[in-house]
Amino acid sequence: MGGGLTGCVQLMRTAVELLYNYAQSLQDEVTAGKLTQAEAKSLFHQRGRRMSFNGGQGYPVVYNQDTSLVVNGANQQLEGKITGTKDSNGVLIADAILKAADQAAPGGVTSYLYPRPGQTEPVRKTVFARKFAPWNATISYGLYVDDIDADVRALTLELAAIGVGLMLLMATLSWLIARDVLGALDRQKNRMQQISEGAIDKPVEETDRGDEIGRMAETLEVFRQTALTARTPQLVWSIALAAFAVATSHVYYYLQQPYLRALGVPLGAFGVVFAATKVVTAIVASRAAQVDAALGARGATSVMTVVGAVGLAAMSVASGIAGAPIVLLRGILDGLWMPLTNVWVNRLVPSDLRATLLSLQSLVARLTLAAVIALAGVGTDRIGLKATLATFALAAIVVGFGLVASSPRLPARSRVIAE
Repeated sequence: MGGGLTGCVQLMRTAVELLYNYAQSLQDEVTAGKLTQAEAKSLFHQRGRRMSFNGGQGYPVVYNQDTSLVVNGANQQLEGKITGTKDSNGVLIADAILKAADQAAPGGVTSYLYPRPGQTEPVRKTVFARKFAPWNATISYGLYVDDIDADVRALTLELAAIGVGLMLLMATLSWLIARDVLGALDRQKNRMQQISEGAIDKPVEETDRGDEIGRMAETLEVFRQTALTARTPQLVWSIALAAFAVATSHVYYYLQQPYLRALGVPLGAFGVVFAATKVVTAIVASRAAQVDAALGARGATSVMTVVGAVGLAAMSVASGIAGAPIVLLRGILDGLWMPLTNVWVNRLVPSDLRATLLSLQSLVARLTLAAVIALAGVGTDRIGLKATLATFALAAIVVGFGLVASSPRLPARSRVIAE
């Protein structure tokens, strides 16, 4: 709830500043002789009571120094009165709000327990207050904490649905891009067949494409091998896996600094954590071949999925410096996907095409990464770091196990499909 409460305090601060600035503009009119003090306060009273937000959940309450109410946006009948209302702990609410306003010139925060209108159960309410010295008045806005929690939960569910949908969309997009490219290769295979039968007068088509396919069209022998590769779903799966791994790894990468900061890890220790991650990557990468031999594509993909999802989920609930080693799980993920996806492409693709198709794999992965990192930024800003990490953990489980379920049987190390 911390991220949601902080955001709502900022929202209340902004509302107070708007009403404060309106009072200041009226006071400036008084100083200039355009309004009397009574006229200025009357205008403030009329407009101020209407300046609410969040469907009326946040409404203005303005006190005089003697705790009489100048404005009460929820109950205008109380205006002009000293209510003497106390919270469930016996604290005078008006005194608590005036003390919060005196904490600093820009204002301060307080909270108290008080039932909602028409209810009896006390609920915590958080208030931001600021003193307007020219009128010796205190301007405040408040929100019930359970309203904040409800908004955060709704936003978390909404963003989780968006996150899962976007990850699935990116996986589909990766598949569509791969299918388009491989479809072009299949068309070139047909032209190669025509050339093998003696039809050499017609120029090879699609050489004017400004992508990797256009350059590959310069060599019909390359197309002979690529056309066979185009018929294998293994290559599409390999590209989608790379996109998933790159996106998941970079969620770790882009969120690890705010995560370590939130845990209270000293800034000077960040480099130690990052270096340790690289060491883990190197160690795991040196054992990647053994993992492939022991588990195969499906087993290795399962390990990558579990490491990615469990790590992000653990980061979403960790607290204290002891949570810093969770970041090292990224090293396991990187140590597996970087060498293994290349090895699997090597088994699937003829040697003449490997560099080109690895570039295609990188392109699809970067397109996926761009969307995912944008989503990470929006999520961190709107629902907080922990909720964003939990959302990506859920998305990693859904997409990762989809890849596990569709993982193909790869050829042996010594074979290449299309040979």
